[in-house]
Amino acid sequence: MQPKNHGRRAKDAQGMNKMGRVVNDWLLLLPSTLRETFFSKAAFATNWSYTIYPPLLLFPPNTFAKEPWPALLTADLQPQRQQLYASICKAFKVTHIALNGPVPGTSLDATPNILRSPTKLIPLYGDFGSNLPPPPEHDPTADDFRDAFWCSTTQNGIFQTWAPRYTMFSQGNLSEKTRVLQLKSLRRDGLGGVEPKEISAVDLYAGIGYFAFSYAKAGVGKVLCWEINGWSVEGLRRGADENKWKCKVITDEQVRANLDEMARIEVGKLDLQGEQLIVFKESNQKAPERIEALRSQIPPVRHVNCGFLPSSSGSWETAVRLLDPLQGGWIHAHENVNAKEIEMRKLEVIETFRAIANNIGFSESASCVACEQVEVVKSYGPGIYHCVFDIAVLPI
Repeated sequence: MQPKNHGRRAKDAQGMNKMGRVVNDWLLLLPSTLRETFFSKAAFATNWSYTIYPPLLLFPPNTFAKEPWPALLTADLQPQRQQLYASICKAFKVTHIALNGPVPGTSLDATPNILRSPTKLIPLYGDFGSNLPPPPEHDPTADDFRDAFWCSTTQNGIFQTWAPRYTMFSQGNLSEKTRVLQLKSLRRDGLGGVEPKEISAVDLYAGIGYFAFSYAKAGVGKVLCWEINGWSVEGLRRGADENKWKCKVITDEQVRANLDEMARIEVGKLDLQGEQLIVFKESNQKAPERIEALRSQIPPVRHVNCGFLPSSSGSWETAVRLLDPLQGGWIHAHENVNAKEIEMRKLEVIETFRAIANNIGFSESASCVACEQVEVVKSYGPGIYHCVFDIAVLPI
């Protein structure tokens, strides 16, 4: 399956020339003193790369890092800067422009950035919404969602949307999304004659639906998701709606409203017959309890995705507990790994899952734990690769 419109990346000569023409036209309109400063270097000093996620044009972080461009971002050139941005928007049929930035590993208060909030994104043009604190300091409201700026992309025929000021989007995960769609273990011949609609999959770090939507597109009967970022949950809900997949979001408010005297959510009483996607807005640590309450209502869980970096190891025991105890299934464990240590890490991952399966008594009979594939998704830094270990945990 070939990936389709996943953001138009301007790396070919035609795209670069188009941006160059826009910049040249702007340079000719500058006052003569500024024109002399900019014109000699500006048109060709930058490798004009950008990505469009309608209606957003996103520049790489260092686009304006070299002379003479830093002066463009100073306050005294605001009229000229706004003129350039307006010209870019008109030429590329977008409404907003931003400088991308790496998603930091820690938040502003030095705590781990587990929500993967895009705090390094720099809005340049257009209203991106209020500068709200990230969850849990501020849990977004319906008004926040309404007032935010949303952009979108379509990959593999799957629509995805997010609010870029509050939610990250990883272009580099496209190959893994495509691979999930093509997994043999999501086809009838890889499921022992069972159709995908007769199984369930779980995404423990669902985000805006990166991998959950691939399971839904592959025809999986129920896709159960866990996500703690309200902005991501809203993006997932909007995306599911646009893709015509019925989706039920179980929010914190609904959790509190459905507590019984034992302080347990009465998940087993939920009517989930019509929904393909069920999203729990809570920590995935509660997933085993929820799945046990739902097992009689959903098809057997055969796939669990653990898509958290730099390591998803904290969710591995949870993942094994979620698999159907009679049929077993596959766990897709995401890890950042040194390029020279991938094979060694593979053996460590196998041994860890084998120990977990034995310790929790995964199956009444013995279980077979094996790594069916190690997929190198993308470079995550010098000598570091984002890898996915496909772990089969199957009864013997």
